[in-house]
Amino acid sequence: MGEESFIYGSSIGRRRQEQLQRFVNGVLSDGKPRGKAHLLSNIPFPIFQDSRRRGVNLKSDHIFISDKAVLKYVSHPKSAKGATLPFKEFWKTANIASRPKNIYIDSKRKNLVYVFASRGARGKSIKMVVEPNYKHGKQRVNMVTSIGVVEKSRMKHPQFLKIK
Repeated sequence: MGEESFIYGSSIGRRRQEQLQRFVNGVLSDGKPRGKAHLLSNIPFPIFQDSRRRGVNLKSDHIFISDKAVLKYVSHPKSAKGATLPFKEFWKTANIASRPKNIYIDSKRKNLVYVFASRGARGKSIKMVVEPNYKHGKQRVNMVTSIGVVEKSRMKHPQFLKIK
């Protein structure tokens, strides 16, 4: 895939949310993955360095979400029991990537795990898993592979090493 397959966002929060929403609407209108990805955020330099120090050598400082992930998580079977981010709140992924409350490294899979407080759901957090160096076309990018709602206590498991 060439550079033209990416849709880039802005560094302004509201604009980034609107661009994400347009991307999601376009993906839903297509109804099938077309190999596109949307830039959610940049990884702050201290996090980039700390990841490298802990054995996760990132090839890029960008976080993307693919059209395939959008299609998967908009109609995920776990949504009925409240374990996924509701479609009407999907725009929050831009906030999660830009301003996570905490960032962890999954010591088993070497993924970055972004955690964001979930309003209205007591004792729960929104967890976004970012796979480093994911092969998207001919490029290696950091790609969102999972978005869900988890109990806050699960993030205290020794498998998750806190970076921020």
